[in-house]
Amino acid sequence: MPSCGGTIKIALYDTGYYPYKWDGKCSFRGGEQSVNVKVKVPDGALPTTYKVYQTPKCSLKKLEYWGAGDARYRGTDFTRLMPYIRDFTANGMDASRGISGTVYSPISFRIKIKSNINIKLKTQPCIYIKKGRWGSIQYVQGEARQLYGSDTWFLTYTPKERGTYYFNAIVTCDPRTASDTRVTDQRDWVKMVIK
Repeated sequence: MPSCGGTIKIALYDTGYYPYKWDGKCSFRGGEQSVNVKVKVPDGALPTTYKVYQTPKCSLKKLEYWGAGDARYRGTDFTRLMPYIRDFTANGMDASRGISGTVYSPISFRIKIKSNINIKLKTQPCIYIKKGRWGSIQYVQGEARQLYGSDTWFLTYTPKERGTYYFNAIVTCDPRTASDTRVTDQRDWVKMVIK
């Protein structure tokens, strides 16, 4: 999750899977790998399920789906369930810091993804790369795999021009069906100077 922070939204649903009008919200800062969220169900409400979403204040600003839980237990802690980036390197260095490279030399990305749910989930990372701050985005898509626990993906990008690039990573997951693909994590934009 981006270090700039964002807003966590909790949506409640009843037994017919109809949403309640009440939405709990709380903000966070710090870019932690896994965040525990206190879920407090409003008095008088009888929901059965809640879903937790997060929208960062910076980066790609894509809505992330973190998972769902049983709302009948009021005031419970929610630990992020859906896949998230646990470790991210570029050419063997921490990918949260700027890196450098040379034109026509491959940049090797390693993304370790973790899930806190005890089922297999079709999971896929993607690296977003753009030349300059306003350049068009190129995509380096990882293989979609069944994730159980944690796994590591290796992706490669070869810059064809000198200049300043920026890269970012997202994780998508299919919690139920291929048509239900959701973003479950994203990182900050990181500078990459190619000489």
